Amino acid sequence: MAANDTTEPTCYIDGEGGADEPTVDGTSTRPYKTLAYAYLQNVDKLTKYYLVRTRDTNEHTSGQVVWEKPSKSAIKKAEGALEKFKKKLEKQQFVKDEQQRQHLQALEQAKGVVVKEDPSLPKPIRITIGRKDVELGDKDKKGARVKVYGRIHRLRPQKHATFITLTDGYGHLQCILEAGNLTKSRDALLFAQGTSLAMYGEMKKVPPGHSAPDDRELLVDYYEVIGSAPSDTESLTNRASALQD
Repeated sequence: MAANDTTEPTCYIDGEGGADEPTVDGTSTRPYKTLAYAYLQNVDKLTKYYLVRTRDTNEHTSGQVVWEKPSKSAIKKAEGALEKFKKKLEKQQFVKDEQQRQHLQALEQAKGVVVKEDPSLPKPIRITIGRKDVELGDKDKKGARVKVYGRIHRLRPQKHATFITLTDGYGHLQCILEAGNLTKSRDALLFAQGTSLAMYGEMKKVPPGHSAPDDRELLVDYYEVIGSAPSDTESLTNRASALQD
């Protein structure tokens, strides 16, 4: 069959001259390399025919491009790859739906959580992240209690604590919110990259065997949300999934 023998939606496969890459569109001039890849690229399309380029062995038509229907074994293999891909998509959608459900449930439970500053703590020192002369605490002594403004650069919630990398244009600071009201409030559940915060807490040395910018971290005891970042569904469900870890 020649490349122009049908006007129906057709996808072309050339095992030697084709390529299984996003830049290829499956036309006769830019064919895919394998039938399985062609099937995966046409899951939601109306492709009716799949044609495979074969070598022309007729001495009278030598050099002519010949496209033929794929073999039954090739079709079976491609259908198997397609079925596996569909099951993977179904599983991903199930996980996404479950994460969203858990997130909404967590937001509902967060309605009664209130984050308050402990009035018995020392008054915080206002600093920028770039300031390096702040006394750091360790197992033998308390560090300075500070207040620092910044935006969330990186967010890593875990079961026992939420780790935030805060940035203010002068540097980066690792902030730790231990599990409790600090991590269960509605504000905390809506944290996202770009959220502007005022963080309060004790400046401490990073424990041996761990690392953080400037080898220090802020053990947070209170925070204020200055400005929320736009949060799409994906970022919310990613945040919710971490609640299970």
